[in-house]
Amino acid sequence: MLGNNRDVWTEQRTQELSTALAAVFLEEWGGPRSPLALQYLHETIIPNLEQCFSANRDLWSNPTFLQIIDWKLRNQYGYPQAVSINLAEDLMQAARALSMSAQRQEPDVPWRRIFRLWFSGESLPNIAEKKCFPLEYLDLLQLRWKMFKKFAGGRAISIEACLQNAELREFGQAQLDFFCRFYTLSSNDHLFCEKLALEELVEQIGLPMTVEDYLALLEVVHANEGKLAKTELVKELRNIARNSRVDTTLNSEQDQMRLLAELLNILVCLNWLQENKAGKLTLSEKSAGTIAGFLLPKLARNIIASLTQGDLSTAASVYRTYNPTLQERLVEILAQEFNSPATVDFLSLLFKQVSRKVDMHIVVAMGRLDCGFKFLVRGLADSDSLVRATVCSALGNLSQHPVIPLLIQQLQDPVALVRLEAVKALGKLEANEAKLFLSQIADDYTETAMVRESALTALQAIQA
Repeated sequence: MLGNNRDVWTEQRTQELSTALAAVFLEEWGGPRSPLALQYLHETIIPNLEQCFSANRDLWSNPTFLQIIDWKLRNQYGYPQAVSINLAEDLMQAARALSMSAQRQEPDVPWRRIFRLWFSGESLPNIAEKKCFPLEYLDLLQLRWKMFKKFAGGRAISIEACLQNAELREFGQAQLDFFCRFYTLSSNDHLFCEKLALEELVEQIGLPMTVEDYLALLEVVHANEGKLAKTELVKELRNIARNSRVDTTLNSEQDQMRLLAELLNILVCLNWLQENKAGKLTLSEKSAGTIAGFLLPKLARNIIASLTQGDLSTAASVYRTYNPTLQERLVEILAQEFNSPATVDFLSLLFKQVSRKVDMHIVVAMGRLDCGFKFLVRGLADSDSLVRATVCSALGNLSQHPVIPLLIQQLQDPVALVRLEAVKALGKLEANEAKLFLSQIADDYTETAMVRESALTALQAIQA
């Protein structure tokens, strides 16, 4: 069951923190004397520091967070290095006197939170805004990570090996140790980025739930995609509350239901869930993409079981119940794991029946299937120019089939995008038979610049 142990940060506590930080500047350190400097302190430095401390309330005893505050003082506000570190320590001490949160003192915690957002697709400016960390500090951390990865070169790496390198040694042992562990995990776990995204969700919401709890919650939403409203879904989610491994502080069913309803509202606000026009909940593209790696193997097995029995209609019916993002990814999984005539028949049945995005994924998948050639040939006559272009690209992967004459024919397509993909495919296939046609395109000033440039690139590939 769920407990409510969140650290509630009130306006009063914000004001207390601002007052405590101001006291360090003005009373303990004497503060600036000029009116302009005082105005800058009150209007810029203290509010910015208050935001940084508020956003990282469990790091007020953390040595890396101390470095970040020191960095802000030196690089954002121009304090000399001889002053900044001691001032940072005093600010941290003043904040700790107000702390009601459990403190995380492990030096890698701030770095992991930064990397978690970064690997989940957030830009550095967005991370700087969310965590109130200096952008320059994030830039440096990213640069160091790239240097570390270049040194690792895709092989297993140890902290001892890193410390032998003079450039890496400057990062400090704690940061190198974090890099080594993060590198090993990200290299060995194909769901690493998805797990990081769920970890960020756990921390962002602050409820006593684990990554596994949120994964189970999203699976329940997917199993009832577009069927249940919030109040109906709350009843389905009570099993998650019962199975959660955290201590229970809410014993009444009413409190549990209220907290679950609040959780769904938060997930909608964070765009992890969406409400359709009928008020029913569905996965968002973000959440579907995050849980896809966990769900797809199971979903693919269900489809493959039906295909193995020759039951295409059941497989198609089941497929249509899946979230659109999962539908797209599932096409790729089927092409990789079940390369058979049954898969070709199944995907052919779905073509033009689900969505345009799925159609594009089907065309790409057909280029990887042994029996997909005939489907692609038919696709060259499709009325949708994007389908024809994607077919041309897929044909570029089928060197074992007589595709070159087909691609040469597509050089006459009225749509530039189709001609472009046909040119690229001919270059990829190093098609000598196409040299004359590609030369004509390269010299044709009525052709688009992109197609002409691609024709030149294809010719160079063929001649090489």
